[in-house]
Amino acid sequence: MPDPIIELKDLVQNFDGVNIVDHINLKIYPNEFVTFLGPSGCGKTSTLRMIAGLASPTSGEIIIDGKIFNNIPPYARPLNTVFQKYALFPNMNVLQNVMIGLKSRPMNYLYNFFGGKEKLESELKSQGKKVNILSLRKLINQKIEEEAKKALALVKLDNFEKRAINQMSGGQQQRAAIARAIVNRPKILLLDEPLSALDLKLRENMQYELKEMQRELGITFIFVTHDQTEAMTMSDRIVVMANGHIQQDGSPKDIYNMPKNKFVANFVGESNIMDGVYHIRNNKYYVTFFNQEFEMEEYKDFVDGEKCSVVIRPEDWDVIPVEKAKLIVEVQTCIFKGVTYEICALFEGKEIVIHDYLEVTPGSKIGLTIDPYEIHIMKD
Repeated sequence: MPDPIIELKDLVQNFDGVNIVDHINLKIYPNEFVTFLGPSGCGKTSTLRMIAGLASPTSGEIIIDGKIFNNIPPYARPLNTVFQKYALFPNMNVLQNVMIGLKSRPMNYLYNFFGGKEKLESELKSQGKKVNILSLRKLINQKIEEEAKKALALVKLDNFEKRAINQMSGGQQQRAAIARAIVNRPKILLLDEPLSALDLKLRENMQYELKEMQRELGITFIFVTHDQTEAMTMSDRIVVMANGHIQQDGSPKDIYNMPKNKFVANFVGESNIMDGVYHIRNNKYYVTFFNQEFEMEEYKDFVDGEKCSVVIRPEDWDVIPVEKAKLIVEVQTCIFKGVTYEICALFEGKEIVIHDYLEVTPGSKIGLTIDPYEIHIMKD
């Protein structure tokens, strides 16, 4: 495994005696798409702002490329940030907005960015031009424009160079903001809820475009959102946060199928969570809940007779004839959700949510079963 591009060590941010970010430890690797996911106030944006250099940690370390960056200003970090409000300049056209990302840099930075002062001077000489500060500035401006056009082409705005900002849709403005961020060739791109202002259909389209863009750029994306669908669609890895702590860190599949605690199970998708007991008999594994025993797969962290929380996703229930079922429930409501029906049912006063392709009648009774590999258990 490569060395991490970002490492957070025991990171804390404290406001008025409360730890908004509470001793976080996290490694992020090159070319990953990592999403910080959680409700408002969980610490995800505060963590992003500390990585960006827009806020200082109370304690702990922010390490980027093996170097501690706690006290290094934002402009000196190998990253750029795209905010929820894109902060595009309305008095500039699209190309000018993207170019400003490099034009605002000092000359020494630009010399190095374009290969060194000697290389630029050699290029001027090969063109038969005088070498002085004015000719160097003119050459650098030409190169900045070329870089800006490349960035616009990458975000599919190469025909929008002269377009005014107020003549663009929300999605186009977002792509322009990303182009301005990537024109500096950062190693890391931070995105703080950049899709939240877009309508549903455009937001869904941009999720796929962002993931494709990250693959093409080959850089690390760190994305902040409270939207589970965004996180599941785009991420290589999801960091679920609550109350300033990391609740779980894993792939979208692991986060959904194997939540570590009740917060993750409830926050990421819908879940049925029941009290249960884990059993081992004759090298087979079972869990008892709702007074019925169901076969399941082995969980090595549990011992025979241990109490647990049982998690079953609504789509994992199988509706079967009552006479063949161990678990019989009474239907309360059945609502069509576009592809499946959402069925709310009761078992001895406890609600169960089921997703199924067939409509059932409220007031009727249905049988339920579950495949062993669809049952997940957690420590209480």
